[in-house]
Amino acid sequence: MENRAECRIEPPTVTVIIPVYNGEAFIGETVESVLGQTHRNVKVICLIDGTNDRSRDIIESFGDPRVSVFERQNRGMVYRRNEGLHMADSEHLLFLDHDDVLYPDFLATTLRVMEERDAAAVATGGHLIDEHGRVIRRMYRFRRPSLTLERLSRWNELFCTSQVLIRKSVLVAVGGFDEGAGSAVDWDLWIRLAKRGLNFVFVNRCLMGYRIHPNNDSKNAAKMLAGERHILHHTLHMFGNPDKNESYALLRYSSRSGDWRALGKALRLNASLLFHPRFCMAVMHIAMNHANRKTNGGITG
Repeated sequence: MENRAECRIEPPTVTVIIPVYNGEAFIGETVESVLGQTHRNVKVICLIDGTNDRSRDIIESFGDPRVSVFERQNRGMVYRRNEGLHMADSEHLLFLDHDDVLYPDFLATTLRVMEERDAAAVATGGHLIDEHGRVIRRMYRFRRPSLTLERLSRWNELFCTSQVLIRKSVLVAVGGFDEGAGSAVDWDLWIRLAKRGLNFVFVNRCLMGYRIHPNNDSKNAAKMLAGERHILHHTLHMFGNPDKNESYALLRYSSRSGDWRALGKALRLNASLLFHPRFCMAVMHIAMNHANRKTNGGITG
């Protein structure tokens, strides 16, 4: 009887792209979390964006052939993501921030769901973690995110790119990341996926950690508002009510910055915000912001 070699199907390769800027405090834990995945067929591309710290030494200390590190002049995180997109030679991509971590089953789970659901992208839940990696809370405590165009046109339903596995062919087809969207670049991408009617799936499991610390880009309220307004004038152009879209952006900005005037302008554009739960949260955040300023001897506006 003729022997036949057993056919073995290699698991798909995933390329994890990590732009690094002043990353020495967290990059070791981030890379370690990728190398510790139960799905082993992974490549890691670390792109150091013009910083002169110990990040390269920390990355190279793993001595793992799956990890490549490149030093570049400073061009910004969005530029580095697009560079990594074109460097990657696999169909499955993850854009991981240098301070976030993956739990061991992240890649195995998202790859399986992507195949089963024929999805363009798969997002997961996770935890908010502090500077020391301690869990603060779950990302989604009360409801799952809705990745529809109608919901995404109002606000970003996800926290970061680190929670999303995406197909390279899809990302290339929609034009990669839009540098003009700045700090809101992930939200811009989710909207463009939804506008094309692509299958964007959410897995309601905590499979990663999104780190909260003083240097998070999302804490810069002015940069976030500028990025969101870029989205309103470009990605969401001719979709929805412009005044309502602007009111949601101002609502988020007022909550982050503690700006009562911005909240008042949001209400003038969209009085129905009075009945929205996020309006109540914004009022509390602004009040707490001003109370903290007074306690610390700051000047309130």
